[in-house]
Amino acid sequence: MNLTQISRRIEITFWLAAIAIMKDRRLLLWLKILAIVSLLAAFLLIGYSGVRKQILPRAFPMAFQPVAHTQAPTQPANGQVNVLVILVDRLEVEKPALEGVWLGVFLPSMPRVTLLPVYPAALQDAESQDERLEKAFRLDAKGQPAAKFQAILQEKELWWNNFIILDRTTVSEFIDLAGGIEIDQLGNQNGPESLAVLPHAWQAPERALVMQASLAAGLCRKKPAELVGANPVQTIDRLSRHMVFDFGIEEIVSAWYQLQAYNGAISCEFPTLPGVIPTPAP
Repeated sequence: MNLTQISRRIEITFWLAAIAIMKDRRLLLWLKILAIVSLLAAFLLIGYSGVRKQILPRAFPMAFQPVAHTQAPTQPANGQVNVLVILVDRLEVEKPALEGVWLGVFLPSMPRVTLLPVYPAALQDAESQDERLEKAFRLDAKGQPAAKFQAILQEKELWWNNFIILDRTTVSEFIDLAGGIEIDQLGNQNGPESLAVLPHAWQAPERALVMQASLAAGLCRKKPAELVGANPVQTIDRLSRHMVFDFGIEEIVSAWYQLQAYNGAISCEFPTLPGVIPTPAP
């Protein structure tokens, strides 16, 4: 287990405990009281320290000041968030094979996501574009997409705030967690049944693209709470060998609570696949 995996394990353990505490009202009350007492003690200590500084002469000047960050990541004024979603065959092997790349575009104020396929490509000269991405795809020592792979995506003027890598096991688990999904002409399918009709991208790219979009559309028709279960951290913990992402567990927990406010399904749009995948009604 490398340092990144150890750090993620500690983070998951912390949030599992945090969610358990939040569900225990009595324990949560005592923790709030303890936090207030600790805060008051801290204020008293700071006040005492300030009085001492006024009384005692300063022996030495400050050696340095913290340097503030002058540049922030480019962020649209509307709060748009882009997530790069990468699908592979198996994450537990040394060299996972690339299955799909999608860009998910979110607006925090709206229960809607726009999904743009990147690989397999749906555009002209798709075969040559796909080949470049296939050859460049690797995971570095930290489990992140290789720099060359990211550079090819950036050549397409794509940008993203975060990434998530999923394998087929994760997709199957999410489908089962949601109680199965409706696939056109096939009816309700569970996880293994859905994967059985999803070809590998290198075998049938056009069919793989359509079926990936169909699975995504099927999941979008489900209520948000059905996709992550009662405790999202437990789901992440169970699938930790089949998912890699670069955002914090606290962001997942925050998004999970925000999604609870949406009673209906999330609306998914596929603007570059007109006529292939109908947009589900919100």
